[in-house]
Amino acid sequence: MQALKSGSSAPPEAYRHTTWWRVHQVTVFVLYVAAVINGWRIKDLVETPVTLALFLGLGAVSTIGAVLRGHLMFTERVNWRRFARERRRTAPVLRTSDLLVAALLVGDGVAVASRSAVSAAITLSLGLGLAAAALVLEPATTAAAFGDESES
Repeated sequence: MQALKSGSSAPPEAYRHTTWWRVHQVTVFVLYVAAVINGWRIKDLVETPVTLALFLGLGAVSTIGAVLRGHLMFTERVNWRRFARERRRTAPVLRTSDLLVAALLVGDGVAVASRSAVSAAITLSLGLGLAAAALVLEPATTAAAFGDESES
């Protein structure tokens, strides 16, 4: 326990600048929840086998992404020495999860477009925002917080 409290076991200086990275992780987690709630609403509005499948897919993929983001935040805070390895290991799954959720949202947006243009616009925007976060924001916040060591 004493070794954990000593300065020698403190994370590197770069690891002390992680606020934006954490904000990004929590924001994407909240967007996952919003995606699933929105998928439920669309399934109720346009009840078809396709909207049911889209909703179930959103639930499953969002759960995977949320659990992995929680794992990374825990690892970064509690076991920082292992964080870079965990980030590299989970990055492809996170990117795939984000892009799958985005694609499922686009499918929902198309499915609801004939019933509600507003719902379609919100759903498509949510999907495109998650795709942009996966492809642009995630790599940028990770590089800013941890440097090149944890980029995938």
